[in-house]
Amino acid sequence: MLPPGDNTPPWGQHPPRFFLVRTKNGCNIGIMQLRQGSPVTRFIIILALVPPRRCPPIALWPGKVEAQSPQITPKEGRAARTGVSPPTRFIRPPAVAPTPGEIGPPREIPIQPFRSVPRPKQKPAAPLSQAEGITGTPALPTPNIPAPTTTFEGLSNADNIAVHGGAVLPPDPNGDVGPNHYVQSVNLLFRVFQKNGAPVTAPLKLSSLFAGAPTSPCATRDDGDPIVLYDHLADRWLISQFARVAPISHQCIAISQTGDPSGSYFVYDFAMLNTKDIDYPKFGVWPDAYYMTDNQFNALGFAGAGAFAFDRTKMLAGDPTASFIYFDLAERDPTIGGMLPADLDGPLPPAGAPGLFAYFTADEFFDPEGDALRIFGVSCRFWQPGKLQFHRTEPGRRRTFRPQPLWIPSKLHPAAGHRRRT
Repeated sequence: MLPPGDNTPPWGQHPPRFFLVRTKNGCNIGIMQLRQGSPVTRFIIILALVPPRRCPPIALWPGKVEAQSPQITPKEGRAARTGVSPPTRFIRPPAVAPTPGEIGPPREIPIQPFRSVPRPKQKPAAPLSQAEGITGTPALPTPNIPAPTTTFEGLSNADNIAVHGGAVLPPDPNGDVGPNHYVQSVNLLFRVFQKNGAPVTAPLKLSSLFAGAPTSPCATRDDGDPIVLYDHLADRWLISQFARVAPISHQCIAISQTGDPSGSYFVYDFAMLNTKDIDYPKFGVWPDAYYMTDNQFNALGFAGAGAFAFDRTKMLAGDPTASFIYFDLAERDPTIGGMLPADLDGPLPPAGAPGLFAYFTADEFFDPEGDALRIFGVSCRFWQPGKLQFHRTEPGRRRTFRPQPLWIPSKLHPAAGHRRRT
């Protein structure tokens, strides 16, 4: 049912339709009429076939009837190792500096495909010019954003060569800005800059940040996919990387002790709660937790998405008992992938507002929902982890949108004449 006051059916104006309401266990519970128009659009059961209490509840979606999605069992874990890093301004990288003849091929971090659930085969694509009405090489769109106030050179593979002895692909550039600093990370380095571009630290290995927890695999490995966030609510910095150590992966998080990102950090090593490999971790700052999502993999390939909540209050205080809560979203829907947590950059949300997670579906992926955003929420209570629910914030509705392809001319790619649709 649509929320009160929403008068626009998201699936358009159609005559009334009738549906047989049946749960997945074959229980017919009634005949449903779809009525549309003012003041609301409604689903109405007009003929009950069996007493409702004999059948499980159902969830109604626009245009179809589904069984209620299974609940996800939250799992709780605690930091496996903690410590305090040295001030990053005093860390010195190792002097590797190989000669050009000693530099081997770039280290390539595999890009793993996700959402690999079998889909119907797509019809053969028409030639690009025929499908899109394009002749010749399309021009880039005209920029419609203000020019940057400051630009400066950040980290590059030249720094990886100097620190690690070789280049790394892909770069995975990431960073965030605070009142006085910009902190950048790439595979496999991070660096602190003043906002005018003046460097405050040397280019540093991600592992050097976690040396304060010397038995952590993150203190000796640089496996990449780093994330940097500025927590403006607490005036702190978050820097993360993961470590893939069989059979259990580790997600490591460093929280600055002050608002100065060149100082010391509380470091945490969180061992994951199953044997799935983590990949593509993404973080968000929220008042009640640091939220994270990832794509998970096993020997067979993509194994669903994960959603995490880390105890922000304890981590800001350097408390070694900091815990995290994990939802394996494959228990609910194994096709979910590429999910992102909301990252708060503005004023506080209303008290008790859940942390939000979203991912998109698209008919290009043969998703039955078509082009839509699916939005979920969770309100963290670390003292009651077993009672948490990862829930849809708008049952029965989806925020619709249309993903637009972007044509990039061949001059931006190394292969002459190649055009890529992204």
